[in-house]
Amino acid sequence: MTSLNVRPEDSEKTIVCDTITLSEWVTGRSHSYPESNQVVAHRGINVTLPLQVSAEYTIQTKLASGTFGSVFYGEKKSTSRPVAIKIVEASMAKTVLYNGKKTPKEAALLQKIPLHPNIINLIDWAEAYPKHWVFIFEYHGYGQDKPKSTLRHYLRDIARSRGQGLTENEARNIMRQLLAACSHLEKHGVYHGDLKLGNVVINPEGNIKLIDFGLAVEVERGLGRTGSIFPPEMYDYCIPYELSTAQIWVLGAVFYQLFEATNPFHEERIKSKALGPVMFNRYNRPSNECVELIDWMLKVEPNHRPQSVNRVISHGWFGCV
Repeated sequence: MTSLNVRPEDSEKTIVCDTITLSEWVTGRSHSYPESNQVVAHRGINVTLPLQVSAEYTIQTKLASGTFGSVFYGEKKSTSRPVAIKIVEASMAKTVLYNGKKTPKEAALLQKIPLHPNIINLIDWAEAYPKHWVFIFEYHGYGQDKPKSTLRHYLRDIARSRGQGLTENEARNIMRQLLAACSHLEKHGVYHGDLKLGNVVINPEGNIKLIDFGLAVEVERGLGRTGSIFPPEMYDYCIPYELSTAQIWVLGAVFYQLFEATNPFHEERIKSKALGPVMFNRYNRPSNECVELIDWMLKVEPNHRPQSVNRVISHGWFGCV
């Protein structure tokens, strides 16, 4: 038995195979790896899973489908442990050399980052025919009976049942965890690159994990992009901006949406920088201290915002009971 390429701390989650190792079959050549008879549909294409994956896992409910990939609920056959299986077109995933092998950038970055309770854990990855990557992640959510477990879907359900967003204590619990995840990434020179409600999953206990690192960047000096929610300075074309403070603005936008369950940060409004003080539903307005923190994070001028995630974490509002 030989194991695939995983970190030593993930050894109990290792996929095993009697015939061939990952380093032998992830070569970038078509048909250079053993195929199975298990096929899944992704964006109208029938993707044949590698034998190593189909021998160890079953694929069940589709959890999500987007521009870059499809995600399925699955289980490890030997233990019935739930997993999330993501299938991405190879053309949509940048690759790098990692340990001498062609590897999706998302997998390489996640392998470099030490495990964190609020960041999804990548168990393994493999190449699939034709020209797709398969990622095996830990599963975090409500289970296949309620597959939509992102914060976006969670807030939508809350708004339908209550007529408003989260309470202040609920929002504090989520933001503490999200900021802890971003601080951990920043410590290791990584920015998620696509922070939004749809890229955070939550379980029934209220614990969250950051997912989808397809747009993540590894930087020495934080200059670059932030994903699908853009801070005002992003629209100052040709002017580099600091990812650290840009990320603060995006986190502020997510923070605001936890209370309002809606996204008012549309491109034209942000581009014109006509943002002003944040406004809340009078029936669900958080404390003045909380409003001031969100307003601080959403300042138009980057140097008027908190200059780091840790500065936000140290704010007095997070010390409240």
